[in-house]
Amino acid sequence: MQFVMSIVCSSMLGASLIFPQLALCNSHACKKVAVSTTAVITFVESTSTPAVLVPKKIEEKGNAEFTIHLNIRNAGSVTLTRLCIGTALSDYADQRTHPYIKVSEGAANLELTQNAGTGFGCVPTKINAGDLISLDAKLTDSADVLPMSGTLIVKGSGETTEDGNSSQSCTLETSAQTRGVAVLTVANARYARAPLVLCVLVLLSALIAAVFLQDRLSAPMGGPEWSFATSFATNLTFAGSVITLLTTSALVPEYTHLLTKQTYSAFCLLFASVAALAAPLYVCFSSPTATTLESGERAEIQYVGTVGLFLVTAALTVWAALGQLFTIALLFAEFVAKQYIAASNVWVVNSVLLVAGFGVCTYCFRMARFYIALHAPVGVPRAEMTLAIRKSAQLRWRVF
Repeated sequence: MQFVMSIVCSSMLGASLIFPQLALCNSHACKKVAVSTTAVITFVESTSTPAVLVPKKIEEKGNAEFTIHLNIRNAGSVTLTRLCIGTALSDYADQRTHPYIKVSEGAANLELTQNAGTGFGCVPTKINAGDLISLDAKLTDSADVLPMSGTLIVKGSGETTEDGNSSQSCTLETSAQTRGVAVLTVANARYARAPLVLCVLVLLSALIAAVFLQDRLSAPMGGPEWSFATSFATNLTFAGSVITLLTTSALVPEYTHLLTKQTYSAFCLLFASVAALAAPLYVCFSSPTATTLESGERAEIQYVGTVGLFLVTAALTVWAALGQLFTIALLFAEFVAKQYIAASNVWVVNSVLLVAGFGVCTYCFRMARFYIALHAPVGVPRAEMTLAIRKSAQLRWRVF
């Protein structure tokens, strides 16, 4: 992806052949100038590494806005009277894109004449020899084309005189200076809200279950225990988090389209943490109860919670599992966006993930109903509650 900016001036035509009305030169470009007369611009900051920009999304228009700060020095001997700024950017599908450019110097916006078809524009200015100018180039483009990468191109021109003819003015142009640019996906992408939406849906389901079980919410429930064979949702979350982290670091491109790589890693850590902390949180809010083994040899301390606390723990576990499955689906969508795999293959993957998600919901619902019926029978008299608590303490439920 190389962007070639060429300005061709002709004294006969008096116009630019490449960018009409945006040419850096007038009808008389300098043909010969004194050796000491130079037109040179340089970037003050290092250009060896690209500038990584995080855009801000404009919600009402669906566009993304990002700003790059430019410190430009006039390293020549000619006073520059015009700067032209262009871009050579490609979107996530390697298609050329031309964002709208707006230039400002401090609090003042500079009037920039831009060619919408090329994304190239010029702004009048005055930079004396040796002076430094700080500009903010604000670029706007559709958020759907992110991420973008490429170069920002800056070129200048100034007025001087022909060598040996002080009465004849001419325009002397600088060589183009480029700055690498990488624009990330917007931080508030619609997919980033998916975990919150899933959390609300799962908690709403738990609330509906609590309405039907309102006469049992305070009934005692035993403590949790983890099992490799039966803790399906928790194991799925842990395995999915590890696979997603490894895939993100090894296979996912550096600049992703749907979410940033950091967001994928954050999702994995979030869902794995929720799955790991669900059962300990149940224990934290439970009450210790002493039980005696059938042999009568020694007593054990068990933790007894309530049905309501059990429903919250189950909801957190289901949320973590569904959220991790959704993250895996987004990763495969990234592969399709970069054309690593065919879209038809993703339909197969999404079908498997949907079956897995349905299996998680069905499994957790059946097990929750079984454990509640086992631990919290209906109509236990208050006088027998202590005995019911001790009995429930001996019945532990498996983490989903």
